[in-house]
Amino acid sequence: MPRPDDAMGMVSRRFAPLLAVGGLALVLVPVLRLHGGGHTAKAAGSLTPVAVQPVAHTAAVPASARGARARSVAPALTLPVDSPWALPPLLVLESRTGGHASAALQRRVLRLTHLALSPAARRSVRRGDVSAGALWLLASFPRTTGPLLVLSLDGRHIRAQETTLWMTRSALRKISALPARQRPLRLLLEPVPTDRTDLAGPPPAKPGQLRTLVSIYRAAGYQYGIDWRVLAAINRVETNFGHNTHTSSAGAVGWMQFLPSTWRRWGVDASGDGVADPYDPQDAIFSAARYLDAAGARTDLRRAIFAYNHADWYVNEILSIAAAIPANYGS
Repeated sequence: MPRPDDAMGMVSRRFAPLLAVGGLALVLVPVLRLHGGGHTAKAAGSLTPVAVQPVAHTAAVPASARGARARSVAPALTLPVDSPWALPPLLVLESRTGGHASAALQRRVLRLTHLALSPAARRSVRRGDVSAGALWLLASFPRTTGPLLVLSLDGRHIRAQETTLWMTRSALRKISALPARQRPLRLLLEPVPTDRTDLAGPPPAKPGQLRTLVSIYRAAGYQYGIDWRVLAAINRVETNFGHNTHTSSAGAVGWMQFLPSTWRRWGVDASGDGVADPYDPQDAIFSAARYLDAAGARTDLRRAIFAYNHADWYVNEILSIAAAIPANYGS
């Protein structure tokens, strides 16, 4: 039985199987700059929110990250969510060094399987139009689950694109963790010029519909360094994705089944409506991520989930459900 001062989820229930995998892609449209600097002292996955250009829809982004102009930022950065149907941003990189590329380096880059070079980019490499620094940057670019689409190459400059927003996030997080000398001198994120975002934003969160909740899990998980699938698994076990938000026998309430005493300490207003409400899916999911982070999830996930509900079977069930959700669900 969880302690009333620090436990939230109370009694696990068996619910219907996970919803079928559906399509949901999130979008990113601000322009950010990345300059060299010291490596962040925070734990892996700890990202600092940055000012961004105003966006049309920020339901899954804390209010503190909205409405400011784009500016130069530190290596650690957080990317906001705009519309789920736009394309991932273009990556515009400048290498730290130039120099003439050797034939061996050119051949190496042309053969790398994690790079998908456009015909124009391939011709630039073969003609020697690309500096050694740019080719080394491409060769060492952090890998994601898909190929990096290299659109054009010119001297020290690279224009590329990941195939999904979440691969873009993953790559940027890995770049931020590199020593300063290995990071690009300059990195810009640009919206795809021909893209036409759906300004209505993602579908509203609906109880029981995982596809409408993924954007919230991902945004909360990204901010607090929690695997979004763990948040989804807790939500499923506690309330079947918001279907059963009744008060438990122990007094736990809301989408993620917080005890009132715990909510008073850890509840946050993630939706930006001025109220921290355990029955608001955004507030509840972000608060759960915040609690898990404070419980040490970045270094010991099992211990953090145990803090959420003091039962080994509960921890095992959450991890089992989370592992059954594809990591790229909705990407």
